[in-house]
Amino acid sequence: PVIGGTSEEDLEEGAGHFESTALPGEKGNCVLFGHRDGVFKVLKEIKVGDNISIATAEGTYLYKVVSLNVVAPDSPFILK
Repeated sequence: PVIGGTSEEDLEEGAGHFESTALPGEKGNCVLFGHRDGVFKVLKEIKVGDNISIATAEGTYLYKVVSLNVVAPDSPFILK
């Protein structure tokens, strides 16, 4: 599941949608946060150029991976 929010509690429930970015299906970048040993464990072998689909009540959206970043929880790149 994709949860609206990126708090630690949200990320325990699923991937967290960074609220100031586009929702799936909207124009713009959709930014999702998640723990690589949790919800994103299934993406262990993903690489740039791979496709990811996100299914919502409105439809299924296909995205191409353009970058991958693994960051520490206290990284300044983590936007709260």
